[in-house]
Amino acid sequence: MEAISLKQLFEQSKDELRNQLRGKKLPRDFQKIQEMLKATFLELLAGDNEVRLSLIDTDVKLLNSLIRIHLPSYDTSINESIDYVRLSKQKEKTWIPDWQFIIVQSINGRYAEKETDNSQPITEELINGIIGELETVCSEIDNILNRVKNNREEMKKHYEKLLQECTLDKMYPQLLSTLRYLWKENNNGESSNNKYVESLIADFENYGYKIVKLSPETRSYFSYKINPKVDSETMYLPAITKKTDGESKEIVVEKGIVYVPEQQNQ
Repeated sequence: MEAISLKQLFEQSKDELRNQLRGKKLPRDFQKIQEMLKATFLELLAGDNEVRLSLIDTDVKLLNSLIRIHLPSYDTSINESIDYVRLSKQKEKTWIPDWQFIIVQSINGRYAEKETDNSQPITEELINGIIGELETVCSEIDNILNRVKNNREEMKKHYEKLLQECTLDKMYPQLLSTLRYLWKENNNGESSNNKYVESLIADFENYGYKIVKLSPETRSYFSYKINPKVDSETMYLPAITKKTDGESKEIVVEKGIVYVPEQQNQ
């Protein structure tokens, strides 16, 4: 199931915000509207919602940075010095608001001369502008988070590929070849049961590698070469297999060698 986006989350609650904005008047309720938008923004980005809970620690840190960037920065000293109620009743002034600045922080109005309380109910056009601006901010943050997630996935795949290449059988195939010869010598004649060789083989097994002898079940693990000196199939070198995490079947990394008589067909 695809994770919900910040914009989709906002879509679920925008009607509630719209209803809260209706009935407010400007410029008298300017500060209330600012606080309302701030609370909505914080609930989207910092609340215990689906978006926040779907993020890993690094994404949360990024989101916190985005909050600091996008959240309206309120200049306390300026805002506290302005009496918005008094402004709404000043002689010969009408407030024509700019909704984009309501979303941010500053008061950027144009005035016309009048003598009465000029606060007017917020219009649907202005409400739509506020909703649209919040949708835009949510989309921008979604895009940033998605780019980070995609980059992380690409990096993960890149390093997984590198890890697949950084294996003993691919980086040091001669080492595994030597291991087979050591095993061969350790299982022939007087040098058999050499503890150092057995310990070395055990170390390789800890990395998922395994020495495999010829058997009816492992015939496909070997290459067959004609040798006139043998009368029957004779294993010359064992095969080496590897079992990695997530793989239920062993893979052959070094095929063994079996000598067969001249008349035997494979």
